[in-house]
Parts: sequence; C-alpha cells; structure tokens
Amino acid sequence: MKKNSFIFAIAAMVAAMAVLTGGCSSLSATARTETVKPVKDEQAAYNFKLADLYGVQHSLTEYRGKKVYIEYWASWCPVCLGGIDEFEKLTKTNEKLTDVVVLSMVSAGAYGEKSSADFTQWFRNRGYNFPVLLDEGGQVAKKFGVRAFPTSIFIGPGGELIAVNVGQYSNESITAKITAIK
Repeated sequence: MKKNSFIFAIAAMVAAMAVLTGGCSSLSATARTETVKPVKDEQAAYNFKLADLYGVQHSLTEYRGKKVYIEYWASWCPVCLGGIDEFEKLTKTNEKLTDVVVLSMVSAGAYGEKSSADFTQWFRNRGYNFPVLLDEGGQVAKKFGVRAFPTSIFIGPGGELIAVNVGQYSNESITAKITAIK
C-alpha cells in the first residue's frame, strides 16, 4: 500500500511541475523550462497552408493586413485542456474584429497527438466550437519552433513573426499582446 502511495505522490509532483513550468511536452525534457523564443526584428512568419476540421484551407497570406494569434495545443495536454474554455471565449470576443484573427493548431499524427480523423471526432464529441487547423505530422510546429504545449504565436499584419511564447496565458494577457502589435 505504501508503494502505491509513493508512486501516486511522484506522479502528482511530475504533473504539478508540468503546470508550473508552463506547458506539456512530448518533444523534449528541456522544452518545459523554455518560456520565450526570441524573434528577430522583421522576421517573416512561416506561410502555412492547412485545412481546418471541415476541410477548409487556411493560409497565412489570406490574413495579410491582420494581426494573427495562434494557440498551438494538444488534446493530451492537461494545461491545454484547462484553458480550452477561456480560449473559446477569446475566439468569440475577437470574431467580430476585422483586424484580428484567432486560430488554434494541433499536430495531427505527431508529438503524441491523435490522427486527423480521431482528433476531429474527439473535438466534435466534446462540443467545442473554435477554429482548429490540422498540422499533419507537425511540419508547421517545426517551422515555428514549437517545443511544448500550449504555445502562443503572434504574427503582425505584415506577416512578421512577433513572438512565440510557451505556456498558458490569460485572455487579458493575450489581448494586451495582440493590441500592442502595430
């Protein structure tokens, strides 16, 4: 009985460390402590072209002239799942704005994520209603330097990569960062 209690205590400590260090990762142990990836001035963001859960194609060039916020997350990440309701509120708040686009991405079939079909079914069964782009095999994640989940990606209206931040942030913090983008 003591052995099971010890194992449970260790598992609880590991889960707490993941939450305290900002995110979940299946990529590397060092990713959990990385908080900000510095971005050089005027660095162009990777021009992705991905389908959403309904097969509609999205590319970064179609959002030229708008500020773009992308939350990269995973269905197995407890930190990500804990922030889903707040993210859904963020998408609702910003959907009427003409100069801001809020999206999410998952790396279907990579980094421990479900296949596109399994993820889509899982997502719909939970009643979520926000845009999710499917990054098959995690190629876009690699281009943006995603190393843990969730990761916030901020892109300026000219297509410039502003910031890549690891961890869960409040809607107020995200909105302030979006507002600061010129």
